[in-house]
Amino acid sequence: MGGSAAGEQDLPVREGQVLDGKFRVERLVGEGAMGLVVEATHLGLDERVALKFLRREARSQPDIVARFAREARAAVKLKSDHVARVFDVGGTEDGTPFIVMEFLEGSDLATILEVRRRLEIPEALEYVIQACEGLTEAHAKGIVHRDIKPENLFLAQGAGALKQIKVLDFGISKATLGSLEADAAASQTTQIMGSPHYMSPDQLRSTKDVDGRADIWSLGVVLFELITGHTPFPATDVTQLIAQILHEPHLRLTSLRSDAPQELDAIVDKCLAKEPAQRYQSPADLAIALLPYAPKRARAVVERAADIARSAGGSSVVADLDSIPPPATSRRERPTPSTLPQVTTALPSSPPRTTGGVVWVVAGLLLLVGVGAGLFAILGSGSKPSAASPSASGGTGWASVPSDTPVSDVQPTTAATTSTGATVQPTAAPSPPRPRGFVAPPSTASAPTPRPPPMRTPESEIRMER
Repeated sequence: MGGSAAGEQDLPVREGQVLDGKFRVERLVGEGAMGLVVEATHLGLDERVALKFLRREARSQPDIVARFAREARAAVKLKSDHVARVFDVGGTEDGTPFIVMEFLEGSDLATILEVRRRLEIPEALEYVIQACEGLTEAHAKGIVHRDIKPENLFLAQGAGALKQIKVLDFGISKATLGSLEADAAASQTTQIMGSPHYMSPDQLRSTKDVDGRADIWSLGVVLFELITGHTPFPATDVTQLIAQILHEPHLRLTSLRSDAPQELDAIVDKCLAKEPAQRYQSPADLAIALLPYAPKRARAVVERAADIARSAGGSSVVADLDSIPPPATSRRERPTPSTLPQVTTALPSSPPRTTGGVVWVVAGLLLLVGVGAGLFAILGSGSKPSAASPSASGGTGWASVPSDTPVSDVQPTTAATTSTGATVQPTAAPSPPRPRGFVAPPSTASAPTPRPPPMRTPESEIRMER
């Protein structure tokens, strides 16, 4: 079926087996500390689902089996997009319980960290914010996870390029196996030794008395690890690690990641406060604190978490989202109109136009003057007048365009007003464009320059007398 040899031995089903008359087992796809996950096909719906089973060691303890079924039923009530959905519970013929969950494709954050070592800061913040939304709903329904860590935060591939965090394994924490001493003596296949890195001081002292603020501590550790690639307490053995968690300060985030905002140090400090009362009191509060440094799209997730926390009531006090400014514009983002400089120089909304009657009167006068000057030149010199070069007519209010120039090549003027609404008249406004299809009347020729009369010389006088 795939998976490790230990997983195959612990798995209580075989490939091709049909459970409850509708789930056909396909293959082993995941192994956790206490559970095994197989891909299965829902025969009635022809859909892929995931079936989760307890490992053999956990199945041998009746209290663990009972808690597995009880908290699975509670998880069915969670509808958040950032929680792995639970659809049903069932059992094999020999009574082995299993949970029917949505089938996810992707990788957990622990696997991603093994490859990338650490994440970009905005990416890490967005993943933690999404986990906060899922945990906010769980806490509102009285469910405390108690085993938040990168292995239980799954980055699932959604539609298209969409990826989102799914919180896994509600209610199945290593603490349910017994005391910390029993955990330390457990076999490596259950991976109990990894859990204390994410356990709060109150969870180390009494696993049964912890509340949702233990999850806040775990989220702080996860946030620290995603950004720096290290956990905040660097002990190498369990005894030293427990002493550090209970009594010693954690490493500073900015000491391991110099490009991190200084404010993230304060956020991590509050998550990892030794006393639960000094931590954020709900995951929604933590999400709001992270929002100013996260991508803009994370705001919608934070708003949903805040709404859930407010609806749940209780002692949690959710900060006012309106007091959180939007993130600064990224270098990669285009400036919005509000960030662009305002132009105050303006042009008139419509250039003045001269009436057509005056234009034609002036043109007629120019024509008469031209005719008279031409006759004078002919009589004076006996030769034809030179052609007059046409001049642009500016009296119509339209830009003069040669007949072979397309109308579309004429650049229109831009009308604008100042920010106060006043219109400023320029000293010389450009002419407006001609309307499409407009044909300019022929330009009127200006008066030709008359040639000077010939100079009178003695020879010319003799010729004239003759």
